[in-house]
Amino acid sequence: MDEATRAAMGAQAVALAKAVNYDSAGTVEFVAGQDKSFFFLEMNTRLQVEHPVTELITGLDLVEQMIRSAWGEALAFKQEDLKINGWAIESRIYAEDPYRKFLPSIGRLVRYDPPAEGDHGAYAIRNDAGVREGDEISMYYDPMISKLCSWAPTRLAAIDGMGRALEDFHIEGLGQNIPFLAAVMDEDRFRSGQLATSYIKDQFPDGFHGTEPTPAQLDILTAVGAAMQRVQAARARSYASGLIGAPRETWTVAIGPHRRRVKVSGDEALAIALLDENRTLTLSDIDWRPGKPVFKARLDGQAFTVQVAPAAEGFTVRHRA
Repeated sequence: MDEATRAAMGAQAVALAKAVNYDSAGTVEFVAGQDKSFFFLEMNTRLQVEHPVTELITGLDLVEQMIRSAWGEALAFKQEDLKINGWAIESRIYAEDPYRKFLPSIGRLVRYDPPAEGDHGAYAIRNDAGVREGDEISMYYDPMISKLCSWAPTRLAAIDGMGRALEDFHIEGLGQNIPFLAAVMDEDRFRSGQLATSYIKDQFPDGFHGTEPTPAQLDILTAVGAAMQRVQAARARSYASGLIGAPRETWTVAIGPHRRRVKVSGDEALAIALLDENRTLTLSDIDWRPGKPVFKARLDGQAFTVQVAPAAEGFTVRHRA
């Protein structure tokens, strides 16, 4: 969106509001073409769900301004006083199952653990929610769980911040769209900004079925699997079981079709040698214990979060999608 197109849209929105003597918060929607032409779609006589995006890039509290306007107060600022600062993105966290063509998924929020809000250095996070752990998402109302927003000085930094926040968002008890949203944050076309209303149909023509792990994600999954297996093996070695001695160091980590031989050493921080690749991964700041559904750590200095659960022969580990 360039400045000229934004200004033209704004002028049309103001003209519409003046034509009907509108004096409260409202949202005028347009549909835009690839040639930057735009056409009126509708007007909502209220704040839009995405109003936190506007608040994050302008510094205004729109809810406060709406209440002041309803009370009869004049606005304390003019259009020329408003400046856009940085980029913001909102992800609607919905109780919809992306693996089943986004069908509604009702049920109880058995676990609801959102990411930490506030300043994260390169980006900031805000989460507007009307639920808490234990609440029920029913068939009678909109299935939105929360509105997760990120802000950063640049678009790519806001996307990266959103990706990390989605990693840290843990929900159990019903299907939800966090894996799909996280996959979108990593998708090249989305990151490039070459978007259209046909985006989902174009990028996922056969529906969403997760994504293949990238080389970096394979390293994360390998390190997590080796670390969790080491903990489980250490717990199994006790005087009661009769398995006494030094823990085993070499393992083969199986991730789908991938087989990776590793050697694990260390205590607080683990060195995970990839024996067939002549390199070593460093896993530090590990925050996990058996039974915990989220594994947090740093791999070679980069923070990450994965969802984990025991499986028949090993573990189920999900990073983003």
